[in-house]
Amino acid sequence: MLARVGRLERTDAPVLSPFEREYGSLENLALAWRAMMDAGTLDRRDGEVLLLLVGRWHKEHVWDS
Repeated sequence: MLARVGRLERTDAPVLSPFEREYGSLENLALAWRAMMDAGTLDRRDGEVLLLLVGRWHKEHVWDS
């Protein structure tokens, strides 16, 4: 019975976003991308829009549908 409850608890846990898996958190993602913007490897306008989009995807859990 305890094993079954444990499995249920694991399946109910929120799924980490791909961004959290890769960067650890959205804050770390933003820091990394802003560093890329500062270095000129990521366009600042595009980068800011991407950060807004990723924030929205994260809020809506689009990867966990």
